[in-house]
Amino acid sequence: FTANMSGTFWYHPHQGSERAEGGYGFLIVEETTTLATYDAELLLVLSDIYHKSYGYLEEGLLQQGDDSLNNWPGNGMVIIANGASANVFLDVQSNKTYRIRILNAASLAYYNFAIASHNLTVIQAGSTPTQPLVLRSIDINVAERFDCLITTTNQPPLSYRIHIQSNFQGTVNSPSGVSNSIFLRYNFNNTISPSKPCNQTKA
Repeated sequence: FTANMSGTFWYHPHQGSERAEGGYGFLIVEETTTLATYDAELLLVLSDIYHKSYGYLEEGLLQQGDDSLNNWPGNGMVIIANGASANVFLDVQSNKTYRIRILNAASLAYYNFAIASHNLTVIQAGSTPTQPLVLRSIDINVAERFDCLITTTNQPPLSYRIHIQSNFQGTVNSPSGVSNSIFLRYNFNNTISPSKPCNQTKA
């Protein structure tokens, strides 16, 4: 087949709510003309875990009547990034520019995404190039993909927190959650310095 559109795409199951159990990933079609100048690429898949089968989601979503809100499945119990829920690192070097391709593969929730002490320059949404837009944070809805540039500074080995907050309707058992176990890691070695907190504000 001919890939006549470039951009950041993804694959996933289409049977019911099977996507909640995995089976998804990036499908990247490289552009033939330069979209931006950068040194390297990073891939980041955001998702969630319900600790229940995908049938639980379908049952809640198909409920009708006065009790339907009580059966809303809400957010996943755990936010995951690149398949893990804790100690996830994106490794970078000082004084470089990186293109981060971000995918929200969650079942229902959208996320607010930010990196402590770093701006995000959005250059593409899915397969659509954009005028460069500098933000402190971005909201990423289900199935959306954003390509962002970040520029690292002249730092010693250090980690910066990546802030991911779920902003969708929660339930008593599944409240809106924040993941603080994902890091942008500078000049990695075995004596990494303490991480810098992310005092994030939405743009």
